Amino acid sequence: MPSFTPSAGTYFYYVVTYTQVDGSYFVTDQAVWIKYSDVNLNVPPKIISTSISPTTISPSQSFTGHYEINNPTSYNMNVGLGLGIRPSGTNGEIVDTPHDVVISVAPGTNTYSRTFIVPSGASGGSYDVAQAIWSGQPGSSTQYATSGWKNTILTVQKDPDFSISITSPANYAHFLVEDSITFRASVQGGMTPIAMSGYQTLRVRLVEEIL
Repeated sequence: MPSFTPSAGTYFYYVVTYTQVDGSYFVTDQAVWIKYSDVNLNVPPKIISTSISPTTISPSQSFTGHYEINNPTSYNMNVGLGLGIRPSGTNGEIVDTPHDVVISVAPGTNTYSRTFIVPSGASGGSYDVAQAIWSGQPGSSTQYATSGWKNTILTVQKDPDFSISITSPANYAHFLVEDSITFRASVQGGMTPIAMSGYQTLRVRLVEEIL
């Protein structure tokens, strides 16, 4: 009997029964064409494209993963939207399980989305992103398809640690009006350029505090 790999759609089958008499087969009964629903074909959905927005954020902030998904069947399917990030050049995947979602995907090609929150302790720099679709809860069901790792498409920008110290006068708790103060600004970490660096001098004017 010929075999084939079915695509999504609606099929019909024909049932015939035979009786063997003296080595010969005779048709004893036959049925009309019977509809065979494509719900039993288990044709998986496919990823058409993926993207994220925005592409530059800070720790503890969120971005959105977008999934263009094709459901080749004629019925809705439950699909889990998985997403992971990793510092570029490493294998340390970071996931956001509390924001994994399972959605109902309609027939045809449609776009869906989910949220991902970057951990508060994430280091600054470039990150790779991978998006996948699953038969249920991401990570604990069957993976239908994945985008694979897309390199350096996310930038995590940490706020710099800024400190300032007065170097002159030595006893800066007591100085005169119009005195000059020399201070040093120190910036550590972060990716935002700081225009001021090294030693800076400014002239301050004391203002009497009125209680």
